Amino acid sequence: MEITSYGKAKKMLEQDGANIRFVVPSILDEDLCVIAVAHSDEALAKIPRSLRTDKVCLVAMQNGNYLGDVPFLNRTEEICREGVKNQKKASLVCVPEELVDADMCKDAVRANGYNIKDVPEKMVTKDLCKLAVTKNPMALENVPVKFRTDDVCEIAVNGNRNAAQFASAKFQELSRISKKSKSGFLRFTK
Repeated sequence: MEITSYGKAKKMLEQDGANIRFVVPSILDEDLCVIAVAHSDEALAKIPRSLRTDKVCLVAMQNGNYLGDVPFLNRTEEICREGVKNQKKASLVCVPEELVDADMCKDAVRANGYNIKDVPEKMVTKDLCKLAVTKNPMALENVPVKFRTDDVCEIAVNGNRNAAQFASAKFQELSRISKKSKSGFLRFTK
């Protein structure tokens, strides 16, 4: 199926931005690309690089498209911040090093606890590790050992008993002998 009419292309893209792959290149413009990325989190990858403008890329990031599909020269601070905030995928690795800061790392971990693995070592904090395991208890696997403190491990294991395999030996033993309370959370007695 080939879409050759601008009006039909607009209508099809409003239904599903992934339809951009059927639009003939001769009618593609920035406006159609914006519509596509606003209606599909995979559309940016299907847009010719010459049409991946800052405007298209920003709208794409606001709608969960993958930051890795943004051309390097378009990876501005604003576009990268939006990409990190709105993606579950590991987007922090796609951000130019000079743009990564503590707030961006927090946004990445808030979007997905597993993103703790991509936070530069110098920016990892205990609070960020707590956030990671609160968002996804199994992210404890990616928490640096020096931050696998009792309270971080307890948050993780209370969220998912299987996270105990990544906790300290003390917490592994506690998770085996603890009993579930009525709330479904593990109760640890020290």
